[in-house]
Order: sequence, then structure tokens, then C-alpha cells
Amino acid sequence: MESDFHGGFVFGARKFSFHCIEIIFLITTFPSLNCSKLKVLSLQGSLPRELVNLTYLQEIDLSRNYLSGTLPKEWASMQHLTTISLTANNLSGEIPTDWGYFTNLTFLNIEANQLSGPVPEEFGNLVNLTNLELSSNYFSGRLPIKLAKLKNMKKFRISDNSFTGTVPEFIGGWTNLEMLEMYSSGLEGPIPAAIFSLGSLDDLRISDMNGTKFPFPNLTGHRFKKLILRNLNMSGSVHTNNFEVNTTLDLTFNKLEGEINGIGKPPDFMFLSGNMLSGNISETFLIDTSKYLYVPNLDDLV
Repeated sequence: MESDFHGGFVFGARKFSFHCIEIIFLITTFPSLNCSKLKVLSLQGSLPRELVNLTYLQEIDLSRNYLSGTLPKEWASMQHLTTISLTANNLSGEIPTDWGYFTNLTFLNIEANQLSGPVPEEFGNLVNLTNLELSSNYFSGRLPIKLAKLKNMKKFRISDNSFTGTVPEFIGGWTNLEMLEMYSSGLEGPIPAAIFSLGSLDDLRISDMNGTKFPFPNLTGHRFKKLILRNLNMSGSVHTNNFEVNTTLDLTFNKLEGEINGIGKPPDFMFLSGNMLSGNISETFLIDTSKYLYVPNLDDLV
């Protein structure tokens, strides 16, 4: 049996709906519940520790409610749990170190809350994790080196936080990584070259980092859905590269020079302002009028 997205739950072939429900009701009435999805129901109160009594629970989705309080350390004993999504609530406090001992957890999204403190080094034990999404909180400190063990990681989002230190080298060892997002994360550059060499990475979004200057990476042969490298103190030119971006290419506010003519196929949107570009605009970008190219001060491009 599972609860659904629309304020109801399914029991056998029958569906029962509700408008307002205490989560604890599910625990006492349906102990065999294996999936709790109670999104966008204006639920209030704290996260119930009693959920541990749902022995077979595999998924918790309480996104976009008004839940407050801290993350229950007791949940870590739920060995069948694979998915936790608590996005967009009012949760606060630090991540319990106990949460590093979920045996089967593959998906964790606690974005858009008021959580703080460091990422526990115990998270390195979550070797089955494929999605870790921590954006829009108040997390701080360095990303623990033990996260290097998360070899199954596919999606990693840590934007809008207050992390310290440089971008960790170990991210370049996540060979299954498909999406990396670090907008205003607090981390500093340079970005390790190994990250740009990840073969599965096709959605890369990094912006607003201090740190030492580093050259535009070699992206030859890469195909991206989105490539955003904005305000990173990145220098050099891109004319020696040959790569493709499908939807959005954003290289604004760096120190790039020379011509932009090594991109195999024009993206739908391209932003290049805040650099020191020169030379000709390739005819490739002028053929398809559906593409959006923004380069201010076109008089500088002769």
C-alpha cells in the first residue's frame, strides 16, 4: 500500500482521499505502508520520529509543506528506506550523523530549508546514494573527503550555501556523475580538471566562485545539455576546443579572450558578456535565427 501525491492513499484496489491528516495516523492504521508521498498538503508540525514503526517504508516524500523542527536521527534505523525528499519546508538544525548509516538510501533531497552546520563525514557510508541535493540552506564547512566513496553519485546539488575550501578533487572521481550544480556554494576555485573529463557529465552549472585564475578547460568531444561556468575567474580562449551544448551556454563574467569559434553546434541560448572577446562572430551562430546569442558591445567584435 502507498499514499499518493494528491492527498490520498491507496489500499488494495480502493482509493481513500483526505484533505488534512496527521502523519501519525498512517503509522497506527497502516503499519505495512511502504511509500508515503504527502506533497503540497500544507502539513504543519515536526517530522514524526514514529515513522520508524513503518517497518517496510521505502520512500518518504513530504516536499513543499510547512514542516519545522529538526531531522529525526531515529529515521536512520529504517533499513528499507531508499528515498527521502523534504524539499521546501521550514526544517532547521544540523544533519544528524546517524543519517550516514542508511543502508539502502539512494535519493536524499533536503533543499530549500533552514538547515545548517557541516555535511557529516558519515555520509561517506552512503555508498548506494545516486542523488544528493542540499541547495538553499545554511550549510558550512568543508565537504568531507569521505564523500569520495560515493562512486554511484549521478546528481549533486549544493548551490546557495556557505561551504568553505576549494572544490574537492574527489568529485572528479565520481565517474557516474551526470549533473553537478554549484551556484554560489561558498566554495572557491579553481575547478579540478578531472571534473571536466567526466564522460557522463552532461549538465554542469557552476557560478560565483573566488579563487585563483585557471584556464578554460579542454572540452573536446563533450556534449552538454547545459554548460554554465559564470564568474569563476576563468581565463584563456575557447577556440581550440570542439564541444557541443544543446540548450544553454553561459560563460559570462570571466576573463576569456579571443574568438568563440570552437563550438560544434550553437546552443539555444548563449551568454558571453563580461569577457574580453575579440575577432569575428562565426557564421554558424547566424544561420539559425531561433538561437539566442547575447554579446554586449558588439563593436568590439571586428
